[in-house]
Amino acid sequence: MMEMSNVKTIKQETEPGTSNGGESGVALPDFGLEVGKVHVIVENQTFKGSDAAWHGRLIDGWYDLEKNDTMMTSILKALQLKGCHWSTGSQGNASSWDDYGISYLASIKLSENTKETVVIL
Repeated sequence: MMEMSNVKTIKQETEPGTSNGGESGVALPDFGLEVGKVHVIVENQTFKGSDAAWHGRLIDGWYDLEKNDTMMTSILKALQLKGCHWSTGSQGNASSWDDYGISYLASIKLSENTKETVVIL
């Protein structure tokens, strides 16, 4: 019998920012039981030119930390919940978009909805 702690509430099933994948609409990968929370901040304060896809603070919030999460998977889940895509390659030359097995992050692609939520610092 399934433990009740593993059953999603209606709120978790319907609200962006929960384990349903948020704005992406794609279910988050399962990295084990939740063991706590992690504070994730993603911002671009380096590349500010007119060619920059975005500049400022994209993510600043608390996210579920699961038993088998790494620093990278925590960041990638936050990006997915925000509706972003990521890669190890440059924009347009991605090696593989939205791969949770990457060890470094080279490119973040924002959705139209996401672009409106970037906070310029």
